[in-house]
Amino acid sequence: MRIAILDNDAAQGEQINSWLSASATELHRFDSLDTMLQRLRKGEVDLMVVHWRSAFDIKRLKEAIDQRAPAVPLLLITERSAVDAQTLLLSHPAVDYLIKPLRRMDLITRIDVLKKRFHATSPLTEERYVFGHYVFDTRAGQLSLNGEAIRMTEKEFRLALLFFRHMGKPLSRAFILESVWPENAEFSSRSIDTHVSRVRTKLGLQPARGFRLAPVYSYGYRLEQIKA
Repeated sequence: MRIAILDNDAAQGEQINSWLSASATELHRFDSLDTMLQRLRKGEVDLMVVHWRSAFDIKRLKEAIDQRAPAVPLLLITERSAVDAQTLLLSHPAVDYLIKPLRRMDLITRIDVLKKRFHATSPLTEERYVFGHYVFDTRAGQLSLNGEAIRMTEKEFRLALLFFRHMGKPLSRAFILESVWPENAEFSSRSIDTHVSRVRTKLGLQPARGFRLAPVYSYGYRLEQIKA
């Protein structure tokens, strides 16, 4: 279990870290929402504990949760006076909240409930993903179709798996960039388009095979499964 902790109160963040250290496999403290969301988009976070007061950040958190499948649960720590202002996020099925002041057992209990509700486990334990006749072996970085290996670069493999794990959801170019090329913020839209085209060709993502990888105008791409 990989838990991300984001708290703009340093003392409280340290207290949360101390309370959870005995029960969590990995704890990651973040000082920046951008950094935490980048790790979330890369699939490196299983559950989030966030104390933040900006309504703008609330909207960004909701958008990030909506883009993940399966959902990564969020425990929001908030002041009583801020609950109404954060209704946009608190009504989300993957979100629970605690009102300050915090108590150790309340925090641990709420996290346990979220873990059980969403069966949150680390993707690192998942070595094979199967989507119809497509099989992704993440340890070997190998993709096969009908038992035949497909020759791909590491980035093409990650891009293909990203689409399959977000089946049916439109993915923005910004999200694709942060997920596959987080180290290269200057990667151009044309380069992304080129890689998407290569993945589509190598995997044969055409309606005849039951899948369609299509552009979403002025936004990005979406992989759709076509029922017979």
